[in-house]
Amino acid sequence: MTGVAVITGSSTNLGQAIARRLAAHGMTVRGVSRHPRPAEGLFQTLQGDVTDAQAMRDLAQRIEGELGPVTILIHAAAIHRRQDFLSARAEDVCHQVQVNLCGRINVTAAFLPGMVAQGRGRIINVARPVPRPPLPGNLGFAAAQAGADILTRTLSVEVGGRLPGIVVTEWVPDLDPEHGPDRVAGLGAALALNDDPALHGATVLGDRQILPGRSLRRRVLDLLLLKPAARPIVLAPEPTSLKETT
Repeated sequence: MTGVAVITGSSTNLGQAIARRLAAHGMTVRGVSRHPRPAEGLFQTLQGDVTDAQAMRDLAQRIEGELGPVTILIHAAAIHRRQDFLSARAEDVCHQVQVNLCGRINVTAAFLPGMVAQGRGRIINVARPVPRPPLPGNLGFAAAQAGADILTRTLSVEVGGRLPGIVVTEWVPDLDPEHGPDRVAGLGAALALNDDPALHGATVLGDRQILPGRSLRRRVLDLLLLKPAARPIVLAPEPTSLKETT
């Protein structure tokens, strides 16, 4: 598969692993990181701060000018710092919100016009699970993750009716230390390469799409109408295919 993919947080283990997978499958990949690291020639990482809206606009203009329209945008940049709210500076707590939430808004706003112009695009918001009930010291991180979840759903509504070729999905990877980032990255790449409209506005937990809940009344009506139950999309470990549950 050919095309251009942009991945923020590409110097992290997961971000870099996803970038490698997409590059191995023929995508031209550009990473974005405040502190770029070498990637053995598979893809290039550009220096950039996602909290700087103008810098992201300039970066989008540069990438699109050199490579053409971006078809895949993956938000993997994130920070998580435990901070006691009673003793932490408000600026430090808000910085987590700026990176984990506002950064996604800045990057999306920079690259979305190019997707609109070509009539298609894929946006993946990589989310991190937030403990419930919340744990002490996680105010900034938890607030940002809650906002990022709403961002995915609201953005899908913003573009869904007018731009059906753009598919927005939230992905919560299973970051099990036993698996390491490579297997998880294969699932992330699989998700990015799939533009099934059923994934628009959806949340994928690990390798499985989470279907919206149905009321008892809705389920009874579906049974009476012999309407088959919806099946979640399940990602294959390799980024070349997807399969449905049986």
